[in-house]
Amino acid sequence: MWKPIQSGEVALSTINDAATIFVILAVVNYVVALIKYPPAAQVQFIDSLVTIVLAMMLLKWRSRTAAIILLVQSIGGFMLMSYLWLTVEPNEFSYNPGPRLLLAMILSYASIRAVQATFLMHGRFARD
Repeated sequence: MWKPIQSGEVALSTINDAATIFVILAVVNYVVALIKYPPAAQVQFIDSLVTIVLAMMLLKWRSRTAAIILLVQSIGGFMLMSYLWLTVEPNEFSYNPGPRLLLAMILSYASIRAVQATFLMHGRFARD
């Protein structure tokens, strides 16, 4: 995940790592929502399910489309968490967006790398 993508093997490893990160963090995000705020668990379940389906598409077919949708989703989450972190008062709604901001940053990095790797897999490294 951290190495420069200079071969098809590294690109494939990056795609696998990114898909694994998305699946694990989607499940963790759902479980945390279920425990801390049960009314939001239904919406979080749908969000987690969509993320897991896209991650599986990324893993199985190395889909550029799935990678781009995950990128848009993760950057949108990062922007939302950044906004909440800057604007919500610390005790308002007893909601702390700090940990979710870190999660959004990890997902954004993973999705950027996944997009880069999928485009290289279908482009420069297609024959490998």
